[in-house]
Amino acid sequence: LICFAFAGPARAAVTMGTPSAPPPAAVKTAAGATAGNHLAAGELLKGVQLGDCVKLLGGSSDEEKFAGLLLVTKVAQPDDAPTMRRVLGAVGMKFLYRLLASPGSPGGAGDTSLMYQCMALNVLASFCSLQELWPELHAQTDFMRMAPLFLKALDTNEMMMHPAIDSVLVCLACMAASEIGTRALCKHRGAAAVAAFMQAQQDAEPERKERSLFVLDTLLTPAENPGATAEAVPKIAQVLVDGKGVIRLELLPRMERTLRCREPAFVAKLHSLGLAWHGTVREALMNLLQNKLPTKHRRHILGVALAMCEHFGQAWALPPAAGADCADGKFVQLLVGMSNIELRMRLEESVKPEDNVQVVPVALALIEKTLQYLSEGGEAEGEDGTAGTLTKTETLQKWTDMDVERLLKMKRDLDEAVEAVFIYLDDLRESKTTNDALVLPMCRLLGLWFLEVDSDEFTQKLCAALPVICRTTHPRDSASSIATARTSLHAPLYFMLPALTQLMTIDDVRYAFVRHHGHRVVADMMQAALDGSSRRYAGDDEEGQEGSATDMCMTGALLLTRVLALSPTATHIAPSTFRELVASLLPIAVAMSKVTRSRDVNAKTCAEAMEQVVTLLSLAFHVWQSAEAGSWKKSRDDDVLRGYANVFKDTVQQWVSWDAGALSLMAAAGAAAVHPQIRDQLRRDGLECSLAECMTQQTLEVLNVEAVVSLVGVLKGDETGPAHAAARSRAAGVGVDEEGRLAAEREEAILAAQRRPDAPPYVDADAVWQMRADDAEREIAEVEEAQGYEIDFGRRLELNEITKMLPGSSMGLPGATLTRLEEFAGKDRTSGTIAVTGTPTATVIADSAATATQSVSSSSVATHKIDTKRQDPPPPVAADGLEALD
Repeated sequence: LICFAFAGPARAAVTMGTPSAPPPAAVKTAAGATAGNHLAAGELLKGVQLGDCVKLLGGSSDEEKFAGLLLVTKVAQPDDAPTMRRVLGAVGMKFLYRLLASPGSPGGAGDTSLMYQCMALNVLASFCSLQELWPELHAQTDFMRMAPLFLKALDTNEMMMHPAIDSVLVCLACMAASEIGTRALCKHRGAAAVAAFMQAQQDAEPERKERSLFVLDTLLTPAENPGATAEAVPKIAQVLVDGKGVIRLELLPRMERTLRCREPAFVAKLHSLGLAWHGTVREALMNLLQNKLPTKHRRHILGVALAMCEHFGQAWALPPAAGADCADGKFVQLLVGMSNIELRMRLEESVKPEDNVQVVPVALALIEKTLQYLSEGGEAEGEDGTAGTLTKTETLQKWTDMDVERLLKMKRDLDEAVEAVFIYLDDLRESKTTNDALVLPMCRLLGLWFLEVDSDEFTQKLCAALPVICRTTHPRDSASSIATARTSLHAPLYFMLPALTQLMTIDDVRYAFVRHHGHRVVADMMQAALDGSSRRYAGDDEEGQEGSATDMCMTGALLLTRVLALSPTATHIAPSTFRELVASLLPIAVAMSKVTRSRDVNAKTCAEAMEQVVTLLSLAFHVWQSAEAGSWKKSRDDDVLRGYANVFKDTVQQWVSWDAGALSLMAAAGAAAVHPQIRDQLRRDGLECSLAECMTQQTLEVLNVEAVVSLVGVLKGDETGPAHAAARSRAAGVGVDEEGRLAAEREEAILAAQRRPDAPPYVDADAVWQMRADDAEREIAEVEEAQGYEIDFGRRLELNEITKMLPGSSMGLPGATLTRLEEFAGKDRTSGTIAVTGTPTATVIADSAATATQSVSSSSVATHKIDTKRQDPPPPVAADGLEALD
């Protein structure tokens, strides 16, 4: 059996174990085998059974095991799992490992450098191709030790050209299917090796490519193996540039999925790889964007671009080096333009694509990133609140140095993208949809847009979209009702808070916001954050971390303060909601008050804390001043009032000279004028003395002085004085019913101005008749000029007479012209007549049997007077319809 096994394939010395080991004696004997030996061995093989092979595989010598491997391929079925399990148990993994690691004897006619590796790989592949054997293989330590040997084979030129390379991929797929195997391969940079192999094997057959992609998918695990995965990213980027055929499109989604990981270890490893591969990714994406690829591929291109922007910021999208690729802004313009195209195609169509939820947020995020880059290093605010100087940072300088035409094109793309967003929101408003997942990324973009861009042309569109923004909750909530949005911080409105705070001074925006209970949604969001019963949505945050409840509440408090300052009665829709919110914000006010008096904090922190104190005081007094006079309850409200009064007294001298301080004083005066309990509590706390000391400050402006005087007058109890009357007037504001009516009227006017007509607009009937008559007369004049006839539109002619006297084209009157005359005249096809309007005069027509210039007497046909009264005016026709008729 041994002689037969070695007679055919074994022609040279076999080195097992160490390179210096002498070749087995059986190989020497087999090397001299003759053809007669082959024939005899063939006859002998007929009696060989699997048990004989297993006995050889279990032998103590390498010669026996080697012969058993050669024989078992001739008697065993590779798809028979029980048989292959017996073979695996008999041969053992140690022998296969030594066989795979054997370097052989390279060079010369007896080159065996690949023979033993290929034999080991073929045997291992027969095991790995049976998934029933995977558990046994994964439990073998020696099998896991083969990981670097498999990866080395991928990087060997001779092996890549050998058919055994498919066996390597089968073994890698089996090993990567286990967690231990994945770690073993990643330890030796398996993902990078597979990516480099795919770059070298671009013309490989589909089956080999499919196996390579399977192995690569299992090894690209940035969260579990950040180092090895990050090292594979530049290799994949190189394939995206140099790849041929569909290999680039197959690697693109894998690149996107990998870069989307935000694990700190993976991000740190990406940054440690340097900047050389950044240009490779830009080049690859630009080449792909310039090709007319289907949407399913464009979405991955935009996804990779967004991930790179999130990891490396503006420096990747717009590199700083003057001579670098894409430094002129061409790449950024291409990204913005492609994002705009995707948004317009997907948001403006009546039938929305099914994959909108996956594609639209990516395009919106790229537009948002571009706005962030444009807003960096802009105009700074001066110390007195006025506009400061333009600070041209290095990043801003790159934008200002860009070609003007390119910037204008980018601006048009940004405007069109925002326009598409409002069209989509308008469709949601008309359909009364309140759980659309796309509203959240849209609100992120709109929040930044209205915060950074002077866009008065979109203000009215925002008013029309506020019903959707205020009522929509994120789909991750269990329900889609408005009540769910009010108790969840997943509401898209959260991302609009800073922008809406600035826009509340615009009456139309504020009225629409209050009408659709946006202020109540904000109050409920703040309450939920304070209670800890909900956490806001932060899946796409820049740092991947959730914002604190205090930050969210302070942003909302500033917004509510501006709303209630201009619309005091807005709290009437839910008095208890705002009253409970004021009570919940008291601990924050007390804590910030202590910060302002601490000696351990710097000036900046103290100023920020003071701003928060003033905002919370203003909000509390605005809520109280809008409450009804008899709604105050001692057991419920006195403790809250006492806490705010102490904060007021302790901090008033620090902020009394601020503009926001004047507003807070006026709110306190209004609340004290409406509720005697508030006035008495402020007096008991000695606020009058504190205000008297404030009046001695030389830095008080006129507005601040008036606010202090007003509050002092109310505290003194002079209800007949002008200060008390003015405070009560501010507290009363506009009646809630009147304000609601005004808001409804403004909203209806806004919607009417922006409504896209579903039917053609109304056109005056007389104008339609005159326009049609002019068109027909012009057309007949052209016929007269071409044929030499004179046709007078003063008669009602029977159609059968016209057909009889002017048959077809013999008189040169086209059938289409006659049909259009019939349409103009309102022909009744059932009666066979046509009616035309004009001057009632005689008609001269041509006889079909006579010459083209012969006239026919008016007595030869029956003529009738035309009734000029229009019985049935035509329906309204749109302008484009008249143009089509013309």
